[in-house]
Amino acid sequence: MPCPKRRRGLLRRSAALSDKFSVPGCFLLFLASLHLMLTRSTVGVFAFVLATPHRSLAKVHSLILDSSISSTVRHTCMDMQASTQEKDLLVVGMGTLGRFLGQSWRESFGNDAIIYGETSTDNRHDDLRSIGVKPFMRSERVGTLAEQGHEAFSHVVFCVPPSKNQDYVEEVKEALKLWTGKGGFVFTSSGGVYAEDEGGTVNESAALSPNPRMSKILAAEEAVIAGGGTVLRLAGLYTQTRGPHTFWLSKGEVGATEEGLINLLHYEDAARATMAALLHHHEKADQNFGRVLLISDNQPLTRKQICEAAVQSPFFRGKYEMPIFKRPSDTPRSLGKVYDTSASRAALGGWTPKYPSFAVFMASSRPSEAEAAKSGHTTNAAVR
Repeated sequence: MPCPKRRRGLLRRSAALSDKFSVPGCFLLFLASLHLMLTRSTVGVFAFVLATPHRSLAKVHSLILDSSISSTVRHTCMDMQASTQEKDLLVVGMGTLGRFLGQSWRESFGNDAIIYGETSTDNRHDDLRSIGVKPFMRSERVGTLAEQGHEAFSHVVFCVPPSKNQDYVEEVKEALKLWTGKGGFVFTSSGGVYAEDEGGTVNESAALSPNPRMSKILAAEEAVIAGGGTVLRLAGLYTQTRGPHTFWLSKGEVGATEEGLINLLHYEDAARATMAALLHHHEKADQNFGRVLLISDNQPLTRKQICEAAVQSPFFRGKYEMPIFKRPSDTPRSLGKVYDTSASRAALGGWTPKYPSFAVFMASSRPSEAEAAKSGHTTNAAVR
């Protein structure tokens, strides 16, 4: 058994780990060290493990296996690494939706999870670091993940828009290779893939659009379903300063009918639904195939109602006038569709949106949020 002086040294070493490990991690190692002190006289290997950050524990597994340390210590280290990595998240295409998802994931799992965010540029990396995300560019993927010793993840989300990549389907397949098959893989798609355009109701299995513009995203969906992932068809996304309302108000004239229905979903709710899909992915032990879910706030509005809610809100009041809706004679009339998301909500454990409708959200919006309005975010989100 180690001498009193050596035991005190080990205890101080365990206490010093609070700067490197989460509290649960420190506690596990502390218990393991006590076990070692009571049962073994060998301290060299365990001291080496204590000096090694838990992200590098894989590198010392072979040493642990070949040592005379008890199976309790060995299994403690392995279980700690596995349980930690099961909470880690990779977001491929970490834009506005990905940022909301990163925040929600961090709030739920705290510092026990590591969140990686892949982007096309490094323009927003400082902002992502400020919320606890480890950002890297697509061109750095292989090197970054290899350096971190984290080449596969239990939770992966792909939310890159089709316009960002020429070989979109192949990119989705490459992202699937980063998934361990446990946890969940979510591909954020669009409800715009449905053929309905006369104001009828659609659900997850409704007829799909033959429009060639949808072929790329539908092919990507097929790859995800074949790989056992979840396709999340989202309604039109918005915040105060992003979405169809900012595009239409800034244009002044809209080349479409005012009565066309638009299904909507706040970006934060899209992130919450994505998180729910990750965590509910393999609820049944025999579920080894992909699925399609449809997500919206269940409160479709006409184009006119969307603009009215925006111009009457505290945030936009006095800044814009109602646009003119004028459909060109050579443009087909589009009345949109109504989403039935009841089955998808049930599949996600009874998920409901934080913001019940666009109108309710805008009525409560305040100018205090809105320095972001000066950032030029008036691009049109995909209208679903």
